[in-house]
Amino acid sequence: MDDTIFRKLRSKQGEVWQLDRHEAPFWTTPDEGGSPYRPRRVVCWSLRTGRHTASPQGPGEPGLETFREVLIQAARAWKLRPERIEVADSGLAEDLTDLLSAEDVPVEVRTDLPEVRAFLAKWALSLRSLAPPEALSGPGVTVERMAAFARAAADFVRAAPWRHLGVDDLLLLEAPGLPEELRCARVLGPPGLTGVLFRPEEPEEDFAARGVWVEEDWGNEDWEPDLWEDNDPFSEEGNWRVSLLPPSGLPTEDVELWIRHELPLAHSAAYPLALRSRQEEGTERPDARLLSWLEAVLTALAATTEEEMDTGRWEKEVITSDGPVRLGLSLPDVLAPSYADDILWDEDEVPEEVKLADQLACEALEAWGRRQIHLARRAVALWPDCIDGWLVLARRALDRETARDLYAQAVAASERTFPGIDKRKDPLDWDELREISPYLLARIGLAKSLWSLGAQEEAVSHFQGMLALDPDDPQRIGYLLAHALLALGRDGEAEDLLNRFVENSPDDRYTRALLTFRQEGDSPAARGYLAAALRADRRMAKHLLDATQSSPPGESGWGENQEGGDYSALVRDVWTDTPGALEWLQAQSAASAAASQPWKSKRKNKKKSRKRRRK
Repeated sequence: MDDTIFRKLRSKQGEVWQLDRHEAPFWTTPDEGGSPYRPRRVVCWSLRTGRHTASPQGPGEPGLETFREVLIQAARAWKLRPERIEVADSGLAEDLTDLLSAEDVPVEVRTDLPEVRAFLAKWALSLRSLAPPEALSGPGVTVERMAAFARAAADFVRAAPWRHLGVDDLLLLEAPGLPEELRCARVLGPPGLTGVLFRPEEPEEDFAARGVWVEEDWGNEDWEPDLWEDNDPFSEEGNWRVSLLPPSGLPTEDVELWIRHELPLAHSAAYPLALRSRQEEGTERPDARLLSWLEAVLTALAATTEEEMDTGRWEKEVITSDGPVRLGLSLPDVLAPSYADDILWDEDEVPEEVKLADQLACEALEAWGRRQIHLARRAVALWPDCIDGWLVLARRALDRETARDLYAQAVAASERTFPGIDKRKDPLDWDELREISPYLLARIGLAKSLWSLGAQEEAVSHFQGMLALDPDDPQRIGYLLAHALLALGRDGEAEDLLNRFVENSPDDRYTRALLTFRQEGDSPAARGYLAAALRADRRMAKHLLDATQSSPPGESGWGENQEGGDYSALVRDVWTDTPGALEWLQAQSAASAAASQPWKSKRKNKKKSRKRRRK
């Protein structure tokens, strides 16, 4: 559009537009964090039709340019010019008059804009009706009690107990006077809902949040495990929960309470919200007594050590708004005996502690939550050469350095179990490979950990050594090695490696496409390889693009150190560090998807035609 906004647009009688600034009925924070603010925007309302349009929300008062953008937006959407524009601010009217001097559209000042204000009030009311009641609505709850609860929540966030306790860990709580509703708990951490969920009694069957898929889900590219399915007893209506949320998830009064009284806060996205929902009564906030108990639970969890968790039962004395409380905590899964403890071992040359450790490690591989770590630690304590025990602990490590050290322990245990395996240069036969498979898993994990910590040449040496032992490569070590060589700029070696393998899998095709793009740019050959990869598995492009945008390692505490998964940091880094590669992948993926749509529509129309002929 040229300098004028309404040129060539027709007008209709009674087409009057009202412009007004609007402050949202909620708080939010900038994407990069910082102080909360209430978003503001400009709204344009047509009195004749009741249609409206608005600018994007943002911090601060909208300027004159924002009003101009909204007018352009309304003109393009409605294809009309207004008879006049009405505003409630005389200074704004003068500025708009100057801005629209070439438009022949008068700007008038009205002391009130009842029509647009009624619309905005109705919109704000609809949003407010979805929000829970404010914190101080709970009987007996005061600012001082909320300050104590806020301190406990901030300590909880800083301690991050979800690094050690997950969705699979049932936590039982005991204390004189503890409300029945808080007898069982489960700690949740990022990504997703963070906080503590409660329930009155221990569920009979505890299969919470394991994301079990059924056969019809297989092959559905949009399917993801549902972490809180309908049959999860903790998700039942009427259960209390403490959630840690950004300010946009709280009632405006709660955020204002934090700002006005400078209540403690761990960070800008961790405002605590305690509530429960009941079908008839609606959303409920805790009273003073219950809030004090929630404060006790958060404080106790913040003060709990990992060593205490591994004992299965511990106590914490904490100070709350209602005085000192001695809270007992237990993890029944950790306390439950191992199957191995009941086995009567045959007398043979294998020491009993070795057999017991091996059985404990097998149980750990199939266990969940804290019990998995507890069993694995028992195994390696009994028998330091328990490779599977070290692997379990390495996969569950909270940081890269710890993962590297634990994988190194697994490799060392493997080398003691299979003497000379680290020096062998010739390929192994099938039976030998099957026997040493834990060694290969340990060494893959160590190589990937070394890579993530910057020891790239050492990682490449591990990959090359494993590939020499197993040239058939069922573990796909060559795939990782190819990306490692690409990342180091050794493209010729990577090409030689790719030529050694038959490219019969989608990930090989993606790697070949990346290599060709690095050599030739957006050439026909590169596009051909990528087109073949997209035809074979379009989901891989999506997963790869998503992997490059994932949260920084270590934030969630899970998944960084597992030796499985093709989209490791190593693969992600190669695509990220190749200039233009991700943009090229995104563009080619979009073009391929668009090109397939006419074919799908044509096929759909053929099906409809066949149905009509049958009728």
